Amino acid sequence: MNEGTIEQPIYTGKQEYQPPPGYRDRLGRWLKPYFPSDDLIEVVNLTIELKRPLLLQGEPGCGKTLLARAIAYEFGQHYLEEDSWPYYAWNIKSTSRAVDGLYRYDAIARLRDAQLVGIDSTTLRDSLSVLETRDLLTRLKDRRKYRQWGALGNAMQSKTDRPVLLIDEIDKADIDFPNDLLLELDELRFEVPETGEEIAAGDRPPITIITSNSERPLPDAFLRRCLYYYVEFPDEDRLIQIVKLHHPLAVEREELVDAAVKRFSELRELLEKRQDGKPPGTSEFLDFMAVLLGKTPETASEYLEQLSQRLPLLCTLIKTKDDRDRYIEDS
Repeated sequence: MNEGTIEQPIYTGKQEYQPPPGYRDRLGRWLKPYFPSDDLIEVVNLTIELKRPLLLQGEPGCGKTLLARAIAYEFGQHYLEEDSWPYYAWNIKSTSRAVDGLYRYDAIARLRDAQLVGIDSTTLRDSLSVLETRDLLTRLKDRRKYRQWGALGNAMQSKTDRPVLLIDEIDKADIDFPNDLLLELDELRFEVPETGEEIAAGDRPPITIITSNSERPLPDAFLRRCLYYYVEFPDEDRLIQIVKLHHPLAVEREELVDAAVKRFSELRELLEKRQDGKPPGTSEFLDFMAVLLGKTPETASEYLEQLSQRLPLLCTLIKTKDDRDRYIEDS
């Protein structure tokens, strides 16, 4: 069990701390096993030690997003012996603003409440119960009632262990978005002008993982504040290990796994040669293997041999018509 605050936990990536296949956490979220490289484990621990955000880049489907949740799961199992390590996720969209990750202040709701109080007492009594009126007056006296913390705002206020924070696909937002977070990520503090609050992370800053698919360049000032790591696509040996970790049946069917990895590597190599090709990632390969492992050994081998003719199976790997036609033509 947890004996006090773990100020500087250590990430190991060991298999003993991996969730079993099909596992859901206490909030109902799917968790998957994660197989990090030794270099990635080391850079995560440098991130923890230096209290700097870690910027992860790599092609889609290589596991960038899953890392933060894997870290939180391991820490929960290792230090708390349960899945309860604080974890927050901020999924960036094209409309996201930097302030949304800190807090949201509902000025419209406060204006509406003020207007309700301004109506005559008879109308107010007809509209609201005594309890609702009391709650309304209480809210108006405290502006904090209209403020709601975002993922980054929550992560900066941990009272016990250092939380894990995921800022996912930061390059989806407006080009100025990363610059709007410089102070918050560098000094780990921010202000809420509407309420007069000042928030600082103190000596338990979040362990921040930021992912990017390189859709647009990130500002130099932002990059200087981060540690950087490029997640390389796994080689064939690592792919085999990843499959066995996700699909226990793969341990018993090594011949099929080896053949599938080779066929997958050939397909990736073909699509990488295309200027606009979209090679499948690890997540697509795991779906591909799930289908094959659900067949008898004989049927699975037949499907692999006739992959270009098995369009439903092929669609687990190939996501555009041009790539599909190129693969079929060259097969």
